[in-house]
Amino acid sequence: MAAIVAAILAGVGWYYSNSFEDQALAVHHNSPNYNLRASIAGEGRIRLETTGSGNSHGLWQTPGTFGLEWEGGYGQIGPIIEVSARAATRDFVLLKGTLADGTAARVDTYAFPDDPRTALGIAYEDVTVPGPLGPQPAWFVDGPSNTWAILVHGQGAKRQEMLRPLESIHAAGLKALVIAYRNDEGVASEEDGRYHFGDTEWADLDAAAAYAKAHGATGLMLVGHSMGGGIVMSFLYRSPIASMVRAVILDAPMLNFRETIEFRGRQITSGPVVGYGMWVSGIRFGVDWAVMDYLAPSGTLTAPMLVFHGGDDKKVPLATSEELQRRRPDLVELITWPGVGHVQSWNHDPAAYRAAVAAFLARVGVAH
Repeated sequence: MAAIVAAILAGVGWYYSNSFEDQALAVHHNSPNYNLRASIAGEGRIRLETTGSGNSHGLWQTPGTFGLEWEGGYGQIGPIIEVSARAATRDFVLLKGTLADGTAARVDTYAFPDDPRTALGIAYEDVTVPGPLGPQPAWFVDGPSNTWAILVHGQGAKRQEMLRPLESIHAAGLKALVIAYRNDEGVASEEDGRYHFGDTEWADLDAAAAYAKAHGATGLMLVGHSMGGGIVMSFLYRSPIASMVRAVILDAPMLNFRETIEFRGRQITSGPVVGYGMWVSGIRFGVDWAVMDYLAPSGTLTAPMLVFHGGDDKKVPLATSEELQRRRPDLVELITWPGVGHVQSWNHDPAAYRAAVAAFLARVGVAH
């Protein structure tokens, strides 16, 4: 009997750790899954219909402002006019290309296409940051301020994810550097080919900060989404030039890797299974959970923070952002919206997001 139990436990642990590696540690650069059919439904309107190959995480029927991508084109979908189990009619703005009826499309949270100029009409320059593993491409957006904002996207995302906050940062007069980092497409990979949730990636942000300083930055503002939030926090604790940071903006930040994985695991299985699976995963992949706990040393933080976090985030627990605010109420302003998903604060209410960012930057004296 003991041998049978041991075999079952070993199988469970191995299965869970395989899933953990695939969903958390492994680097994936997937091709777009165009799982909707899009057709013009009148002036400034579009009809989206599911094709049966997934539902784009339900974003097509989620209130808010999102991006609609198809081969060679991009637009924004807005308020819902009519919705059913299989289709939705929404407000629509064409941003790029043309759209024929029945075009295969997908919805994303980025909301803008390509680059700052195409998406926002903002001039930018392609620059290269000399990173510890090799060249890191970045977009540089000029501004009158000598404070540079450095924007760090989340796990498996692209720089386009940061076009939403870039809009507000540029309006505030800051210079901006939107960076790529290790394991991104076109950038050198980690030796083990895995994400490390800030434990190693912080050095790429450090290289970007050093680049900004060498090009005249007298202060820094850091912006991080999801895993990018963990990268920002790791930088704040470990970088020799972290004292240059004057303000931080985070959206759904990954502040404690253990709690994040436990949170995801409990959504699909029982707590004991999750705990055992994480123990096996930690041994198998050499995960140092304590190193990726960015809440524990929060007493040493000095920069004011604006933190956004959706109340219906299924990927990163809202509780960790609430804990950061509880530990540092002197520094952290937390804004949450009920029913809002992962890194969707801008999408939920762009005007309220812009206003919150503008007020924060003015309050901390960063806006030019």
